[in-house]
Amino acid sequence: WTMSPYSFSMITSAGGIVLVFIVQGSSNPGTLGNAGVRDSSVVVRPVVSLKSNVLVTGGSGTGSDPYTLTI
Repeated sequence: WTMSPYSFSMITSAGGIVLVFIVQGSSNPGTLGNAGVRDSSVVVRPVVSLKSNVLVTGGSGTGSDPYTLTI
C-alpha cells in the first residue's frame, strides 16, 4: 500500500471504503488498478531496504510525520 490511497468512498453513514493502487496480474500485466484495503489478497505492500549504516533518527512513519534517516 502507498501512503496516498486511490480514493475514499462513503458507502453508509457508518463508514466507507478506501481503495489502494494495485499492479494487475496476468490478464493486464504491469497496469495499475485499484482494490479495497480489506481485500488484502490483491494489494502490494512496498518494502524499503536500508543499508546497515543508515539509522532511523526520528519520525513515527506516518504521512504527516515520516521517518527521518541519517547516514
